Amino acid sequence: MGRSKSFVVHGMILGAASIISRIIGLVYRIPLNNILGSEALSDYANAYNIYSFMLMLSSLSVPLAVSKMVSAKVARKEYISAYKIFKNALLFAICVGIVFGLLAFFGASAITGLLNYGEGITPALKCLAPALVVMSVVGVFRGYYQGLGTMIPTAFSNIIEQIANAVVSIVAAVYLIGYGQKLFESGQIGESMVHSYGAAGGTLGTVFGALVALGFLLYTFALYKKRLTKQMKRDYASKDETRGEILKVLILTIIPVIISTTIYNISTLMDSAIFGNFMNFKGMEVATRKVLYGSYSGYYVLLQNVPVSLAAALASSTVPAIVKSFALNDIKGVKAKAGAAIKLSMLVGIPCAIGYFALARPIIMLLFRSCDSVDMVTRMLMLGCASIIFYTLSTVTGSVLQGISKMRVPVINSAISLAIHVVALCLALRFTDLNIYALVLFDMIFSLIICILNLNAIRRYINFVPEVKNTFVMPAVAAAIMGFVGFIVYRLLIKVGIFGNSISCIIAILVCFVVYAILLLLFKTVSEDELEGLPGGRKMVSIARRLHLM
Repeated sequence: MGRSKSFVVHGMILGAASIISRIIGLVYRIPLNNILGSEALSDYANAYNIYSFMLMLSSLSVPLAVSKMVSAKVARKEYISAYKIFKNALLFAICVGIVFGLLAFFGASAITGLLNYGEGITPALKCLAPALVVMSVVGVFRGYYQGLGTMIPTAFSNIIEQIANAVVSIVAAVYLIGYGQKLFESGQIGESMVHSYGAAGGTLGTVFGALVALGFLLYTFALYKKRLTKQMKRDYASKDETRGEILKVLILTIIPVIISTTIYNISTLMDSAIFGNFMNFKGMEVATRKVLYGSYSGYYVLLQNVPVSLAAALASSTVPAIVKSFALNDIKGVKAKAGAAIKLSMLVGIPCAIGYFALARPIIMLLFRSCDSVDMVTRMLMLGCASIIFYTLSTVTGSVLQGISKMRVPVINSAISLAIHVVALCLALRFTDLNIYALVLFDMIFSLIICILNLNAIRRYINFVPEVKNTFVMPAVAAAIMGFVGFIVYRLLIKVGIFGNSISCIIAILVCFVVYAILLLLFKTVSEDELEGLPGGRKMVSIARRLHLM
């Protein structure tokens, strides 16, 4: 199999694993949301936002940096140098993870007070502190494997991490919310603290899932060590680099990624703080504010992140492949891989956005039966569905820029977008009655600006413009027809009255999937070579030929 096809296959493996992980995450969040309720969901989301921000600072930049450095060494068959990078990155990650873990645990009250979140999220944040240490180590292993060109350990570790997370989160949430209720009934805590106990229980799964993922990655590394030893014995190309030299390069590689990912993702944390402060200024009750933000973060953001996760996985797999081509001065190869990544991400992002718009209410009623704000979440999903396309595209284009060593560019683009986003959001919350819908609207604008700036930068640096017809136009046409057909099928099934919402929605989604796939083939949006490069692609080509679709 050629390098281009290998890239696509590995990208799809990681992407498929990410989708499975997100599905697991979505499925377990359904009972978890029902257990916690909107107020506890707000505490859970705010604690998780702080944790995610600290994770970004401590370790989320490490996999990308390690994969970039390792892939460059492996391209030149410098296996000893690649292993030295791995060991030093591991030491660096452990130290940084411990620092942030201690900060989260002992500084939880100060952090929540600074952000005006209240003491309700302090127990949840303390529960998440150990995960900062574990995930730092997990990130190094994942980055090392991706730098070696294999996505399989990362893919499987993602899945088992989510399974463990799901089971423990639900069990712990049930137990701790019950325990909190007993303390409330005995007069030891206030009623609002019952929600904080439930939120803390929901976060325990994150810690346990991280530990399980680490155990799996350690096991796979033990299996790989024998092969690695053989490769290093045949390595005569590596230079004798000192620990100081490696750490210097690692830190210099990590810093721009940290700044980029922080600016790119800090908007969620800032949105929560800005919304809370402005609503408090307007006199909105804390309970009402928590219900609004809990609905936004617990339902809308959760649904939005399912398709976007595929883009993030695809972006991670893009960087090593682009770095290899760029290191060999193969600009044509860089363009081909960037084009393939953007096209694959759009083939997923566009139909998901239109599908959400067409079937927003049925999907919410299917997944969240206990949701007491269905109308509000439906409006959020329909208003913000385009964010899926923009976030998908901005994630992949940002990774392309990092892959061609333009690390500062995504930082600058994200900073510009964030500045516009914050100013516009503050003005909207202060002078309009958009309330929670302002978060949806200006989050979408934030991701759109990043897309425009990233695409313009790619055009400037490598003279590459994505192919428009089969990357954007035809997937959009196919998705629009798909959405219309899915909506009609759902309405007809409901009108006939044979099935309720759940079965009607599932049938409509399956019809959408089939219609979209057929239209892509009829419009010749996906070539035979591209289809064969996917897992199970030969069977799909065979079926398409029999149906005279190819």
